[in-house]
Amino acid sequence: MNFFIEKLGFLIFYPIFNIPLLVLLVISASLFLLVKLKFINFLGFFDNKNIKSHKAKKDEISSFAAFMSAAGATLGMGNIIGGAIAIKIAGPGSLFWIAIFSLFLSIIKFSETALGYKYRIEDKQKIISGGAFFYIKNGFSDINFPKIGLIFSFLYAIFFIIAYVFAGSFQLNQISSLFSIEILHMQNANFTVAIFIGTLSLLILLGGIHRIGKISSAIVPFMVLCHILCSGIIIYLHIHNFNDTLKSIFYNAFNINSSKYGGLMFVIIYSLQRILFGSDSGTGAAAIANSNSNKGAIGQAMIVSLEPILVAIMMIISGFVVMLTGGHLNGLDNHGIHVISLAFSNGGTIILYLFWINITLFGLTSIVSDGYYVEKAWYYISKGRYIIHSKFIYIGICIACTALPFKTIMPLSDITFNLSIMLNTIAIVCLSGVLAKFIKNNAKKYN
Repeated sequence: MNFFIEKLGFLIFYPIFNIPLLVLLVISASLFLLVKLKFINFLGFFDNKNIKSHKAKKDEISSFAAFMSAAGATLGMGNIIGGAIAIKIAGPGSLFWIAIFSLFLSIIKFSETALGYKYRIEDKQKIISGGAFFYIKNGFSDINFPKIGLIFSFLYAIFFIIAYVFAGSFQLNQISSLFSIEILHMQNANFTVAIFIGTLSLLILLGGIHRIGKISSAIVPFMVLCHILCSGIIIYLHIHNFNDTLKSIFYNAFNINSSKYGGLMFVIIYSLQRILFGSDSGTGAAAIANSNSNKGAIGQAMIVSLEPILVAIMMIISGFVVMLTGGHLNGLDNHGIHVISLAFSNGGTIILYLFWINITLFGLTSIVSDGYYVEKAWYYISKGRYIIHSKFIYIGICIACTALPFKTIMPLSDITFNLSIMLNTIAIVCLSGVLAKFIKNNAKKYN
């Protein structure tokens, strides 16, 4: 298995003009889509005179609830921890490149959301399902490549399930580690905490997209505001270090010796990986929850296109907290949660407790949303069978993974995550003509 994973990893990051294949693919696709779709993810916000609603369907939820359901997964602990770990591994300059890449990834988010909505399906029970599996299969049929679409969509769904099962496992692993070590001070409490959080997540998952949407709509805005508030206090208390921190970021962003692990190219590559993972851009995940929106394809896609930028802001804020408090100077911890927790302890007991509560909510919403993604991918593969079973199996794997060293399963997670991005990005580029025509027919209406 390790040999197979290493070979796939070599292929994904095979250097072309000294640029890894995955990086070249994502950036090239972003530039192509920006031009092909005439920068609609940015300019579309200035062209909203003729917004029209459409007749609501039974399984639809509000635009805000759909966005928050997807954001619940996107705005997970990976955002909070990601900025801190990026600095410790790739250096301060990574924050600059994370910001830059978020602008490129915006158009990919827009594209997968619009395609997901266009090709969403409604079954006999009036249940709406969307996602890259559907637009890869049906979209390729529209451009006369049905067999390729069928194979692509099946492979993509398999990679997607593995990636997001372990994404949910990562969240639960980090929450359990935080509670057992820093809050309960009991090294062996991981499994107990995992069972409690896992059971709570399962109860939410069993309520379907409507329950997920309601809970996410209530929790996610609070999480974001709470994180900004707590971070703002830390930044204010250490504002005397701000100028030096800012200089360090820009200096390292262009210094060929930015990182001891591989220089400037390593910083750029690692920054792209962090924002890709943190924002779920290119995975096709955004197309799932947002396909249930009652707003319409183009309008919803424009809202979702802001996600990578919002994620970048959250990661940069966390990065500043770590740098201003000197947390990036400590030894690298295998559990990133403890790095950022140490940084927030500089704000006092109340701020630290608020951080603990908030980071738990970040993890909980991500576990639930990731589970919904896995459910919909399984729905596609199984043609709607054993859906309830898939929810229990997902939570069971997440709980079981808390007993394992994450370094043993993360390589498989990373590989499947990157393969999902590659297949989905290629599909979006192939369907760009279909998407451009769809936008032309619907952009003025946003329905």
